[in-house]
Amino acid sequence: MRIPRWATVIMVMALGGCSAGGSGTGAQPSFSARSLPQVSPTTDGGPSGRRSDAATPPEPDRTPPATGNPARGREPSATENPARGGEPSDGKTSSRKPATRDPATRGPATHEPATRTPRSPEPVTPTPAPWRTPTVGNDHASVRLDHRYPTNTCLIYSAPRPGTTVRIESLSAASGPYSPAEDPTDGGAIPTGTERATMGVTGKPCVPGAEAGNEVPGDVGCEAGAELTDRSGCGLYPDYRTPTPLGTYEVKLTWRLSTLCRDTSFAPCQGVRPEPERERPVRVTWSVSTNYCVLVQGDRPGLYQVVGCAVE
Repeated sequence: MRIPRWATVIMVMALGGCSAGGSGTGAQPSFSARSLPQVSPTTDGGPSGRRSDAATPPEPDRTPPATGNPARGREPSATENPARGGEPSDGKTSSRKPATRDPATRGPATHEPATRTPRSPEPVTPTPAPWRTPTVGNDHASVRLDHRYPTNTCLIYSAPRPGTTVRIESLSAASGPYSPAEDPTDGGAIPTGTERATMGVTGKPCVPGAEAGNEVPGDVGCEAGAELTDRSGCGLYPDYRTPTPLGTYEVKLTWRLSTLCRDTSFAPCQGVRPEPERERPVRVTWSVSTNYCVLVQGDRPGLYQVVGCAVE
């Protein structure tokens, strides 16, 4: 469709009026064909006025990459104050005061854990060592063994107190005085000048005869290690060489005895240290001397009698 010329003139006038009104100069619009705006291709703005067919390349993204753990969100930057919710920190002390709560509107108090007072360590006490029974001597003890003459061939010794046990630690014998018989020929012909035999003793069991009744038996010989009670004793026999002049021979016996003390009721247990106790017994030792007398009646072995001494 062809546009009439008059329509074109009107269009040009309208465009020129708009251009004049926008500049504010009051110039009259020109109806010359030269005043029509010329549409030119887009240039790159340079002095050459050449057309730029290529598009302007986009600006590179200069945003720094995000740091921190993605699961925890963005970490505050170095210029932010984490304590104030990400506000920038300029290094100056803030004049803002922390919000306080009115005690009247305060919620339930939070209970802080109570401070525990440390307990004093239990005192460490060493384990007591097991009791080792000591052996102590009592030089003041003078308790002797009981002795009996169940037969004319031996003596029986036993503990002197019921309920106690006495142990023989050692026994020694020494030949003592000799008393010649009134009639040297009464026991047989003893050659003149026969030297007197050294009288000694030997320990062997001694069993009372049937006529002895309720006598304490001498179940063991009187020797070191034998233990005696008031119901069980030891036997002791004379020991000498024949022939020997007839008469009475005396032997001095020295006993080393001991007993296990659990209290102080038995005389040898008194006055010793440590003091005996039931759970801490003490073995007490003491020495005592006695006499043992033998009447030799013949020149053959066995012709003798165990007799009492003038001084036991």
